[in-house]
Amino acid sequence: MGMRPLRRAREVRDNEPARPGVKRRPILPVTLKGMVVAVLLFLGALFLANLLGSAPAQGPGANPVFRETEPSPSLVPHALALLQAASAKQGFPRLVWERELQGKSFLRRGGGCLFACTQQGEVLALDPRGGAVLWEVSLGGWISSPPLFRDGNLYTGNANRRLYALDGRSGRVLWFFPTQGEIISSPVPGGGMVFFFADNDSVFHLVNRLYVVDGKTGALRWSYETPNWSKSPPAVGDALVYAAGYERRLVALSLENGTEAWSYQADNIIDTSPALLGDTLVASTVDGEVLGLDALRGQVKWKASLPGPAWTAHDASRRLFLYYDRTGTLSAFLPDGRVAWSFRREGLLFPLVREEEGEIMVFDDGGRVHLLDSASGARTAILHLPFTDPVSAEADDGLLFVASGSGKLACFDLAQVEWLFPR
Repeated sequence: MGMRPLRRAREVRDNEPARPGVKRRPILPVTLKGMVVAVLLFLGALFLANLLGSAPAQGPGANPVFRETEPSPSLVPHALALLQAASAKQGFPRLVWERELQGKSFLRRGGGCLFACTQQGEVLALDPRGGAVLWEVSLGGWISSPPLFRDGNLYTGNANRRLYALDGRSGRVLWFFPTQGEIISSPVPGGGMVFFFADNDSVFHLVNRLYVVDGKTGALRWSYETPNWSKSPPAVGDALVYAAGYERRLVALSLENGTEAWSYQADNIIDTSPALLGDTLVASTVDGEVLGLDALRGQVKWKASLPGPAWTAHDASRRLFLYYDRTGTLSAFLPDGRVAWSFRREGLLFPLVREEEGEIMVFDDGGRVHLLDSASGARTAILHLPFTDPVSAEADDGLLFVASGSGKLACFDLAQVEWLFPR
């Protein structure tokens, strides 16, 4: 009732013929125009403040640290999007090819092929340039972790309690090794051998066993049994192999026969793989403690604290230890324990960190790839993917291969990007 007279008066005014010498009042009041101009000026001031405040202050001799400055959450969504777009160049990499797989899959490249292992037990070898299937085999049980490619062979664990070795050129099964339970961690290489964990399918009396088999024949070299359960693969050095897990114990075993060289008792559960760089071994606990140990003796070199839990970023730089914590910060540690740089972004996927020609690719749960300079941590660009659920990725020779949780596998050309927001 109250709005009808106003609506009727507006219709009469709009249909009324113009009178000579009488100017019609503008529909948009001057005061409203002023408010719009004021809002635009305010957003411009905030944008300049964001740019000026993003540069970290460094004193003489300070260790350079890069940390992305997040825009103020009090901004309206459209203004927030504008500020994020202006902070880095953004674009869509050119899609080279794509195909549908049977659900979630793990990717690995090697021998001129791209290998995809699906959770349905299918293993495919694809032409990386065109996406054509070169060969395909079915192993039955589901595959729960990325495979290993080494010396022309593809090694993959299976829920049917077997580690398979496949010929990378033909897909022929060379051998398989039976285990006591599911193989839930990725196999890793070292000294012509393959290292992998399997559990014993028990809930109340869980026992984890580290198997070491010959990479060519599948013959057992030695095994190590422990209640130190872990879903993360070990780290393999020149003389020792390192394993950790829920027992809070980090152990170093002889590469030759599996005898224990030293052990370290951590304060909390070590939930991710140890990482080895030179003579420094680094491990992290679920409460965020990062430990740097002497790899030969097990003595603590340094400790650092992150907002726990902290996870190892797999397949990362060979010059840095990369750790991701619960605040969404990726920290790059030098072997001496100093933090070289850090990058903060909520929703980062810590298992999806790849390095390609000095540039680190960090994926997030929105289908974006953040390209970081490996030396400084500065973000150079943001690439947008056509799906928001990446679960596995590989990079090779300017190409990016990404598998999604919904079963899509896509190849992108990193050299041809349609830049929407160039910086």
